[in-house]
Amino acid sequence: LIHFYKRMIIQSGILLLLLNVLRCYGQLPEVPDPTWYEQNGGLHVEVPDQQGLSEVQLHFSVNKPVSGVTNGDYNVQIKSATDGLWVYDDPEIAVKVGDTINYWILIFVGGGGYQKTDQSSPVISKEPPTTTTPKTTTKKTTTTPRPTTSTTTTVTTTEPPYPTPVLEQTDAGFRIYIEDFEGLEHVAYHFSVNEPVNGIDYGQINEELEMPNNQGEWEYQWNERELVDGDTVYYWYMLVVNHHGVQVTDLHWTVGETTPATTTTTTAAGTTIPDKISITESNVGKYIAPGQLIFEDEFEFFDEYTWQNEITLAGGGNWEFQYYSHNRSNSYTRDGNLYLKPTLTEDKLGQEFLTSQILDVFSGQPGSECTTNSFYGCFRVGNPTNILNPITSARIRSSISFSFVYGKVEVRAKMPVGDWLWPAIWLLPIKSKYGQWPASGEIDIMESRGNLQMSKDGEEIGVNQFGSTLQFGGGYPLNGYEKAHCLYNLPGGAGFHEDFHTFGLDWTPTYLAFSIDGEEYCKVEPPEGGFWELGEWQDTDMLNPWDFGRDKRIAPFDEQFFLVLNVAVGGTGGYFPDEASNANGKPWSNESPQAMTDFYNQKGSWLPSWNLEENNGEGAAMVVDYVRVWASDIVKENP
Repeated sequence: LIHFYKRMIIQSGILLLLLNVLRCYGQLPEVPDPTWYEQNGGLHVEVPDQQGLSEVQLHFSVNKPVSGVTNGDYNVQIKSATDGLWVYDDPEIAVKVGDTINYWILIFVGGGGYQKTDQSSPVISKEPPTTTTPKTTTKKTTTTPRPTTSTTTTVTTTEPPYPTPVLEQTDAGFRIYIEDFEGLEHVAYHFSVNEPVNGIDYGQINEELEMPNNQGEWEYQWNERELVDGDTVYYWYMLVVNHHGVQVTDLHWTVGETTPATTTTTTAAGTTIPDKISITESNVGKYIAPGQLIFEDEFEFFDEYTWQNEITLAGGGNWEFQYYSHNRSNSYTRDGNLYLKPTLTEDKLGQEFLTSQILDVFSGQPGSECTTNSFYGCFRVGNPTNILNPITSARIRSSISFSFVYGKVEVRAKMPVGDWLWPAIWLLPIKSKYGQWPASGEIDIMESRGNLQMSKDGEEIGVNQFGSTLQFGGGYPLNGYEKAHCLYNLPGGAGFHEDFHTFGLDWTPTYLAFSIDGEEYCKVEPPEGGFWELGEWQDTDMLNPWDFGRDKRIAPFDEQFFLVLNVAVGGTGGYFPDEASNANGKPWSNESPQAMTDFYNQKGSWLPSWNLEENNGEGAAMVVDYVRVWASDIVKENP
């Protein structure tokens, strides 16, 4: 009976949403068709306006396929219409009449998003205008735009006179790469595991690369599972060399039968062994050279294969006020920077929704599943006393693509400014080997508050301060973080929102050290008894969960962790203490049973500090220039 009423409530909520849309527009909005023009050798796009249309996004490639909602070579946002048209101009995208634009389009009408995928349209001629219309759009590119001519493609099943891909087995799957050479502009791999790929059919994975890695390899790593003898990778690949396309189809590689040509020494698993091996290990291999760059993202585009958006209402253990979503208005890239930006949930769903509707983020679609069900994280019902999460924000993690143990991390970022914003750069354990939080550890490289004028006991604790912390203990609520916590304030009252700073971590088997702009400011070095002794629990009757760890002294920080970046808002866990002084006061008490509602009802006291009307609200965003991880310089003994 409970499930029956729950289903009825969900269906009623969906019906109300549909009725609201129909009441406003008479019918569900139709997604318009763009018209693609060649104008003076460049690209000119027009999308017809319609009632309630507030934004248009185009994701497209020229003479190349774009499947579903994958990124194209060009991904643009058009923020306003002119004379009944949403217009995008880019003279740098060289097209000619007859080229094919493959694209998908997303529009926003009345707070809802509507899309059409797998579309294609020819480029037609347009007479140049007599006057110049100023650009009103913001360009987001996944690659550095280059002139795109009509590509002549040679389809062949024989090897062209270029280097061919090398496939190597790894502990977590395999990697495929081609050595870089002069004129190589683009590489695409299409493959399936144990499922044939015929001709140029799409495979299970379809990966396009726009540049080689630091080792001069156009590389893709597949880390779904360990391959065994007899597993077969069916694949084809495409190269673009000096604007000329070459496809090589109907290839396969079988583990245990085919040994890719290589001049390096490999293990039985197929991973390259350098002369010296770092103590660092990662999910992409155990044999890594000291000081080798093992992870880098400069955010030329938002790579969903690297970063997973968390989708949850949970608010962590702090009962924070945000709803983490994968909406691109909250996490996106532009001009080589990542933006994690909070917005008002009412801007997407309406103010009445917060107090009367259901927010159900369960989903069966890949990439849209709720990621945390604890703390009512996947399903909540709003009412006037306990409203739904009033803020929508973003939290991304590398848990699927990358994890490591020991090494050096650098994140260059600029912090948000605005009352009760809580940005963080941190790491969590990939397996939680020692038990539930905090028994398996947490590494907080950077946490900060966005408040401009906030102090406690005479100390500024707002946007001019950040902290680094190790969380560890036998299990909640046992936590020794106060023994491994450091704070840093910028001199002269400067704020971390004013410029980019580099936040660093040096992680070794004997200590973890934190740095700011290359200068170490905090070092946690546990005694011989490890973090159990640092927490002063060695003389108690409690059981030490790290007694049987791989490295008892540094455990729980002796296992692989993954990266997390996020902007949280508020919460009742104590990070925003009630006793602190803030310029506009604090709109909620950490003891209040309806803290989220109290916070929202007094938004007039804090929302102006976010400056959402200025610069697209990006002053309230954490802006990340790059994330880099290097292997430790320490050499492994007797590897």
